[in-house]
Amino acid sequence: MLARRIARGDIPLVTTSPTAGPRTAIAWSAFLGVSWTWCIGMFLPVLLVRDFGVAGFFVFAIPNIVGAAIMGRTLPSAQSSRQFVDRHRTACAAFSAVTILFHLFFLAWVAHGLIGPTAYLIAAGFLVIMLPTFLSQPLTLVLSWLLLAGSLVAFADVAIRAPDAMEQIHPFGTQPPLNLLGLTLVCILGFSLCPYLDLTFHRARQATSPQGGVVAFNVGFGGCFAAMIFFTLWYSHLLDPARWNQVPRPIAWAIVLHMCAQSAFTIAAHLRSLAMQWTPETRRGTMLGGLAAMSPLILWHILGADQRSSETIYRLFMGFYGLVFPAYLWICMTGVSRRSITVLAMVVIACAPMFWLGFIDEKMLWLIPGVALLLLARRFTSAGPLRVPETGVPNVPRHARTTDAR
Repeated sequence: MLARRIARGDIPLVTTSPTAGPRTAIAWSAFLGVSWTWCIGMFLPVLLVRDFGVAGFFVFAIPNIVGAAIMGRTLPSAQSSRQFVDRHRTACAAFSAVTILFHLFFLAWVAHGLIGPTAYLIAAGFLVIMLPTFLSQPLTLVLSWLLLAGSLVAFADVAIRAPDAMEQIHPFGTQPPLNLLGLTLVCILGFSLCPYLDLTFHRARQATSPQGGVVAFNVGFGGCFAAMIFFTLWYSHLLDPARWNQVPRPIAWAIVLHMCAQSAFTIAAHLRSLAMQWTPETRRGTMLGGLAAMSPLILWHILGADQRSSETIYRLFMGFYGLVFPAYLWICMTGVSRRSITVLAMVVIACAPMFWLGFIDEKMLWLIPGVALLLLARRFTSAGPLRVPETGVPNVPRHARTTDAR
C-alpha cells in the first residue's frame, strides 16, 4: 500500500516550498537532533572515553556539533540544497544505505548484548511506530519532539539510578594522549563533510527558509543533539563492552529503550528521504551502499559475534564515515567524473591500511599520514585551486570550498 502511494505521487518525491517562521525552524531542530543521534553518537563516545578519558568525548563532540550545525549556513537556501543533492544523489543514497545497515548491526550487537533477544522486539515495535512518518510531515515533527522528550526521560532515569556514573570515568583512559591527534584530525574531516551526504539534513534544509535553516541547524545541534550525546557521556562508564553483564537491569532497559527508539527513527527517516529522492541514481547508490555495508556484516558472522570481533566491525563501519564518504566529498565536491572517481578509488585504497592501523590496531598516529594523503589527493583532480564558490552553487565548509570544474 505504501509503495503504491509513492508510485502514485501521494508522497512527493521533492520537498515542498520552504516555510518561514521561527516555529517551523524550532520544529525541524528536534528532527535534526534526533535524526543525527544514531549509532555513532550513542556509542562511539563510550569507546573513546574508555580509550582517552573525557578528552576523547570532546574530540568527538565539538567537531560533530559544529560540523553539522554549520551546514545551515553553508547551504544558504533550499535551492542550494537541491542543487547539491542533484549533483551527488548516488552518494547520498549510498550514505543512507550504509547508515541503515549500520543501525541494524548496532542493535544486533549493543541492544541485544544488554538485554537479550527482547531488544529485537522492542526495535521492531519502535520501527512500526516510526514508519508512519512516511505519510505526514507534521507527524514526523511531532514524533521528533516526542522522541527527544522520551530520550531525556531515559537520561533522567539513568542519572537518578547512577548518580556517581560521571565520577567513575577514568580521566585519561588507556591510550597514549598523543594518539588523540590522529583521532582529532579524522573527527574534524569526517564531521565537517559527512553531514552534506545526509538526505535527512537536506530534507530539513529544503523545508525551511534561509534564516530558518540557520536557526534549525543551530538549535538542533547546539541544543537537542548536544543534550543527547551528553547522555552518552553519562552512561559511557557503564557501557564498556567488557562489563555489560554488570549493568543494573533497570539502567540497561532505559538505555536500550533510548537506543532502539533513536535507531528506529533514523532508519525510518532515511527510508523516507530515499523515497523522496527515488530515481535511477538513488537506486544505484542504495545498491552500492548496501553491498559495501554487507562486507563488514559478513565478516562479523565469519569471525563470530563475540565482543572483540563486534567492536572491530563497529570500527570498520566507522571507516565509511572517517574515510570513504569524506574522501568522496573532498575529491568529487564540484562534480563526478571518470578522473575524480579514479582518484577517489586510488586514495581510498592507499589510505585504507593507515586507517586500519589507526582504528582497528589502535595505533592512531597512523591516521595523520592517512588524512594528509587524502587531502593531497585533490591535486590529482581537475578541481583547481580552493576558493569561495560562485553564487548559486551550494556552499561547503571553508576548508572544502572549490571552484566548479565543469
